Amino acid sequence: MGGVEIADLLLPGIEVWVERLVLTDTEVRVALSSRAGSAACSGCGRGSSRVHCYYPRTLADRPVAGRRVRVELRARRLVCGNERCDRRTFAEQIPALTRRHARRTDALTTHLAEAALFLGGRPGARLFRRTAVDTCKDTLIRLVRALPLPAAGTVPHLGVDEFALRRGRTYATILVDMTTRRPIDVLADRAAGTFATWLRDRPEVRVVCRDRAGSFREGAQAGAPQAVQVADSWHLLNNLAQAVERVIGRHRVDLRDPLTSHDDGPHRHDGELDIHGRPRPLVARTRERHRQIHERMDRGDINTVRRHLKPYRNGEIPTTAPLPHLSVRSVTDWIMRRPEHLTDMERKGLDELCGRNSALAATIEYARRLALMIRERRSEHLALDVWIADVRLDGQRELRTLANGIRRDHAAVRAALTTTHTSGAVEGNVTRIKLLKRQMYGRANFDLLRRRILLSP
Repeated sequence: MGGVEIADLLLPGIEVWVERLVLTDTEVRVALSSRAGSAACSGCGRGSSRVHCYYPRTLADRPVAGRRVRVELRARRLVCGNERCDRRTFAEQIPALTRRHARRTDALTTHLAEAALFLGGRPGARLFRRTAVDTCKDTLIRLVRALPLPAAGTVPHLGVDEFALRRGRTYATILVDMTTRRPIDVLADRAAGTFATWLRDRPEVRVVCRDRAGSFREGAQAGAPQAVQVADSWHLLNNLAQAVERVIGRHRVDLRDPLTSHDDGPHRHDGELDIHGRPRPLVARTRERHRQIHERMDRGDINTVRRHLKPYRNGEIPTTAPLPHLSVRSVTDWIMRRPEHLTDMERKGLDELCGRNSALAATIEYARRLALMIRERRSEHLALDVWIADVRLDGQRELRTLANGIRRDHAAVRAALTTTHTSGAVEGNVTRIKLLKRQMYGRANFDLLRRRILLSP
C-alpha cells in the first residue's frame, strides 16, 4: 500500500503523505508531510510554491483504541512572491489539520470543545484523562469561550423568562425562539429597560410568550408595541392554586374535624367465627394485636392505635368510620384537580367542606370556573370579565388580589385563553440551565454560562 493510500485511509480529505507509522502500547506516532503544490500566504493570500525551509511540528490528535495519537508533521516555510506583502516568509497551514500556533488538530479541538459544552471544565478533563487525551479544565473553558456565538436571525415568535444566577439575589433573562425552541440570547438582568432595548432592534417580533411578571410586560409594551403578549397558562393555574391554598390556610380550623365516610352499604366481617358461625369478639386478641401493629409502626404512640381500633372491639365494623384529618395541601389538590379525576371519597369530602364553610364553597366554585377556562383554552364572550366581577364582588381577598392582577394583564390573559401559544419551551430551557449551573457548581461567570446556554445542543 502506497503512502497516498495510507493518508487517504487515516486522514481523508487532507493533502498529506504518510511517511512513517509507529505503534506502541500507549501511543500511535504518525509522520506526515504536505503534498500540496503551493500554499496561500497568510498576509496577502497570494499562492507560493517556493520553499524557504522545513521544520518539525508536533500535533495531538484524537485517540485510537485507547492510545494517544501524536502527529509529527514535516512543515514547510514558504517565500511570498508578492513584493508589496509585509511577510517575507510564511508557515504553511494544512486545511482541516493545522492552525497557527495550534498544538492540536482541528478534529481534536472540535472534540474537546463539544465535550466541554456538555460537561463543563472539571468533568470534561476527568473524562479525557480516561481516554488518553492530555488536557485540563482551563483549556476546555478557553475553548468554549473561543467558540463563535450563533446569529439570532428573525424571531417572529418569542418566549421570555427569568432564571436565577444566585437564588434570591441575582437574576438573568433567557430569550427563546418558539419556532425552533432554541435559546437565542441571554440578558444579564431581568429589568424592563434591558428587555425593551433588546426588542427595539427586532421589529419582526409579533408574539411574546411570558409569565405574569410586571417587568416583562412593561418591557414588551415599550420595546415591541406591535407584538401580542400571551400569558402562560401554567403560571395562571399556579397563581390560582397559590391563591386557593392561602384561602384554605385561613380557614384551616374547619379541617381539624375529620370527615366521615357515607358508605351505608353492606360490610364484610373479617373477624373470627365461633362454632355456631357467629362473629367472635376481638377483646381476647386485642392486646396482642395492638402490640404487633405497634412493632410494625415506624413512629407513633401505641395509644393512637388503641383509639383507632376501639370501635372494632365488639366485633362489628362501624358503618361511618372516621377518615384521617385533612391538610391544606390535600384540599388544595382536590380543588385544583379536574372534577372527573376525583374519587368518590374526595368528592364527598369536598361536599362536606362546602356544607361546613360557605367561604370555601364559593372559593371552590370560582377556582373551578377559572381552571376550566384555562384548561379548555376557551373563553366565551365576557366570561373572563364576568369571573373577575364576581370575584371582586364577594370572593375571598386572595382571589380578589388574583382578579385585580388579571384585570391589569387582561389582554395577555385573554390571549392565553383563546390561542395555542404557551411558554413550555421556555420552561424546558430554564430546567436545562439549572443542569448547566450545577455542572459548574454555580460558580461560572456570566459570559461562560451564556455561551453554554446558547451553544449546548
